[in-house]
Amino acid sequence: MSAAKSVLKSLNFASFKPPSSGSTVDPVLNRRVMITKRLEEQKALLANPDFTRTVRVYEKDANGKKQATEKQQRVLPWFASMPTGDIAFFVKLGWRPVEIESGKPAIVVRSYKELPKVIDTLVSAVAAGELDQALAKASDEIASKLKRKTNKKVA
Repeated sequence: MSAAKSVLKSLNFASFKPPSSGSTVDPVLNRRVMITKRLEEQKALLANPDFTRTVRVYEKDANGKKQATEKQQRVLPWFASMPTGDIAFFVKLGWRPVEIESGKPAIVVRSYKELPKVIDTLVSAVAAGELDQALAKASDEIASKLKRKTNKKVA
């Protein structure tokens, strides 16, 4: 029993109150998680061109109740061949490429073999928060466009 106490003393304990279901969630962390997930999907797509993601869709059954079903969704590539023979890789938020450097949304790679390494580098950058500013800017642009569309429909 004393051995267990000495092991526990090596741990650092702190008080923690988990967020309630009604509290707001950190949008920066949400974007990081989403972009990391999508980058991993791009890596899987490179390994298997027929890769699909599983999504949950809610549909009404015969009784009119909503039922959750899982469906396969095609993953669109974030990369394309350039006329020079190089490969352009984009990080996308929604349907639009994110400008990581001002006016330069594409990352140029010599071949498809180099793409997994570039994706791993981007995943590390996202985890370190290096893309937070670019992702926030792209997210704000999307939100402002949605607001304009909503306001036009109401008016």
